[in-house]
Amino acid sequence: MILATRVGSDRSGWFSFLRQTTWACCLPVIFAASLLANQLAAQEPPPPAPVSAYQLVIPLPIVDEVDRDVKRAVTRVLERFEQESREQEDRQRPLLVLEFRPREGTAGETSEFDRSFSLARFLASDALRQVRTVAYLPLTVKGHSLLPVLSCQQIVMAPDAQLGEAGITDEHVAPEVRLVYQEFSSRRRVIQPAVALGMLDRTLTVFEVKTPQGPRYVLAEELEQLKQAGEATESRTVIPAGDMGLFTGRQLRLEFGFVSHLVSNETELAEALEIPAGLLRRDPGLSGTPRPIRIDLEGRITRQKVARLKNEIRDQVENEGINFLCLGIDSPGGSLTASIDLASTLKDLDASKVKTVAFVEQALGDAALLALACDEILMAPDARLGGPGDYQPSRSELKGLEETLQPIAAARGRSWSLMKAMVDPKLPVFSYEHKETGEIRYLCADEHAKLEKSDSWVRQQKLKLAEGLSAEKARALEVSRKTVQNVGELKELYQLPEQLKIAETPRLTQMLDRLVAQPWFASTLLFFAFLFLMSEISAPGLGIPGFISALCFMLFFWAQFFNGTAGWLEILLFVSGVIFVGLEIFVVPGLGVFGIGGGIMIVGALIMASQTFIIPSNSYQVDVFVSSLFRFVMASGGVIVVIWGMVRFFPDNFWFRQVILPALSAEELEAQERREEMVSWDHLLGETGMTATALVPAGKVRIGHKLLDVISDGDMIEKGIPVSVVEVKGNRVVVRTVESP
Repeated sequence: MILATRVGSDRSGWFSFLRQTTWACCLPVIFAASLLANQLAAQEPPPPAPVSAYQLVIPLPIVDEVDRDVKRAVTRVLERFEQESREQEDRQRPLLVLEFRPREGTAGETSEFDRSFSLARFLASDALRQVRTVAYLPLTVKGHSLLPVLSCQQIVMAPDAQLGEAGITDEHVAPEVRLVYQEFSSRRRVIQPAVALGMLDRTLTVFEVKTPQGPRYVLAEELEQLKQAGEATESRTVIPAGDMGLFTGRQLRLEFGFVSHLVSNETELAEALEIPAGLLRRDPGLSGTPRPIRIDLEGRITRQKVARLKNEIRDQVENEGINFLCLGIDSPGGSLTASIDLASTLKDLDASKVKTVAFVEQALGDAALLALACDEILMAPDARLGGPGDYQPSRSELKGLEETLQPIAAARGRSWSLMKAMVDPKLPVFSYEHKETGEIRYLCADEHAKLEKSDSWVRQQKLKLAEGLSAEKARALEVSRKTVQNVGELKELYQLPEQLKIAETPRLTQMLDRLVAQPWFASTLLFFAFLFLMSEISAPGLGIPGFISALCFMLFFWAQFFNGTAGWLEILLFVSGVIFVGLEIFVVPGLGVFGIGGGIMIVGALIMASQTFIIPSNSYQVDVFVSSLFRFVMASGGVIVVIWGMVRFFPDNFWFRQVILPALSAEELEAQERREEMVSWDHLLGETGMTATALVPAGKVRIGHKLLDVISDGDMIEKGIPVSVVEVKGNRVVVRTVESP
C-alpha cells in the first residue's frame, strides 16, 4: 500500500513536471504567433490584381464589311491584352465590352445572317477563350444582330431597350438558321435556347414551366414530354405562336434573369462590371459619337507640305479632340523621306483615340506609304496605289528601308514587304497561306524567313506590283476595305456627319498650292517671259519689256520652288546660261560655244524646274518629262505664232512696232545706202590679211594695222588663217581663204 501510494505520487509528479515543461516551451511560440496574427490583422487586404478592359462599338446593321471590321478591331484589342499580360503577369482575366449601337432611327433589323453568323462564330471561338465578353445594349436591337449578342458570355442592357424579333426580315426561317440559333444559345446559355428560337421563328410557342429543379423555358413538344413525365407542375405562355419574342431589358432582367445588369449610362456600366469608369477604354473607330476631320494631301509631296500637315494633325488631335481622321490623297509622291516622316506620325496616333482612314484618288510611289500607314484604305474606282511615281528612290535609299517600315507596318497589321514593294518595283512579293488556318499574307523572301514557324506558311503565286495596285486589285488582296465613288459614300459608310469638317488651311496657301500645281500656269509664265524678252532684244537698251520678262521668269522659278520641283541647281543653270549667251553676243563673238551652251543650259533649267528628276527612270517620269518638254515647246512656239500673226494681220499695230522693227520703205533704204557709202572699203578689194578670230561666218580680220569686221564667203575659217578680200559692198567686207601656192 505504501509502495503503491509512493509510485502513484511519483507518477503524478512526473506528469506535472511534463505539463509545466511543455507550457514553458509553448508559451514563446504562442506569443509569437499571436503577435504575428495581430500584425497581419492590422494590415490592409492586398489590392486586387489589375484588369484590362476595353469597349468596342459595333455599328448595326451588320452588313457589307462590318463583321470583318469588328474582327480586325477585336484582334487588335486581343494583341493589346496579350502585351499587357506579358508586362504584368498577375492581371485578371481581360474584359471586352461589345456595345451594339444601331444607326439612328433603326434597330439593326436589316443585319445579314451570313455576316452576323460569321461574327458570332468568331466571338465564340477559342481566340476569345481567355477573354470575358460582355454584350452592352443601350438601344433596341432586332434582327440577326441577336446572333453575336448570343455569342457573348454576359448581357447588360438599358432598362427600356428591347431585344428580339431576330427573324423580322425573314418570311420563312430555314432549318439551318434555327440550328445556328440553337447552337449559340446552348453554348453560352445567356438566353435559353427555346426563348432564342421564339425570338427567331413566329410559328413557335414558348412556355415557362415550373419543375422541381426550377423554372425552364421549353417549346410545345418538350412541354408535352415534361407533362408525361410528371415534372411540369405549372406552365405559362411566354411567346405565343404568331409573335416573335421582343422583350425590354427590364423584362429580361427581372422576369427571366437573362440580363445580368440594367444600366442607363457608361458610368453605371463600369459599376456593374466592378471596374473604375476610367479603366474602360473605348475604340472610336467603329461607331459611337464620331468627331471627324478631313485633311487633304494634293500634288507633289514636299518637306514643307508634310511639316504643315503634321502640325495640322497634331493640332486637331490635341486641341480639337477629333477621333476620326480622313486623309484624302491625290498625289504622285515626291519625297520618300517626307512620306516616311508623315507615315510615322500617322502610326504614332493612339489607335484607341483616333481612327485613320485614307481616301485614295491617286497615291503613286512614296505617297502609297501614307495610305498604308492608316487604319483603313478606301479607293476611288480609277485610283491607283503605289507603282511608278514622281520620285524613284535610288538603290542606296531602298537598302535597309524595311527597318524603317517595320514599325509602321506592324502598327497597322500589314507586312512591310507590301509597303516596300510600293516604292521598289524590283522587290518580289508572294502570297503565303498558312497550312492550318488558311490565313493569307503577302511577304517577300526575307520577311517570310524571319517569321516564327515559317515552315507553316506555303508560298503561292507572285504578286504583280510593278505598276502598283488598282482599286479592284487592292480590294481583292484586302489591302483596301472598299471602293467608293466619292467622299459622300465614305461618310455614309462610317456614319459621319453630312457636313464633314475640312482642316482649315490658310486661304492664300491653299490657293497657291492649287495654282502652282496647274500645268497651264507655268506655260503661261514662260510664254510671256519669252514674248517680252524678244521685245527687249529688238529695242536698244533696257526697258519695261525686259523688266516684265525677268519678272515672269522669277515667278516661274518661284512657282516651281513652291511646287517642290525646282532647286538652286535649276536657278544656277538658268542664270549661267543667260550670262553665257550675253557673253557670246556682246563680249566674245566666236565659234558660238558660249551661245549654244548657254541656250542649252537655259532650256535645260526650264525643263528641270518642272520636274523632280534629271533623267526619267520610270514610266511616270517619262510622261512628266514629255509634258515638261511639251509645255516649253508650246510656250516658245506660241510666241512665234503670235509674232507671225501680228506681222501678217496687224503690221501697223503700235505695240507690235515696239517689239519688232518695221520694214524700211524704199526712201529709207536709199537713204541708208547713201549713209553706208560714206564709209567706203573699196580700196581693200584684193588685199590679204590674217584672221584675228574665227569666222563663223562673221569675225575679225587684221589687214595691215587695221582690225576689221568681216564675214567669210560661206565656210567657217579658223583663227590665224590668211584670207583675201573678194567682195566689198558698203561696209560689208567678204573674205576667202588664200590658197597655198
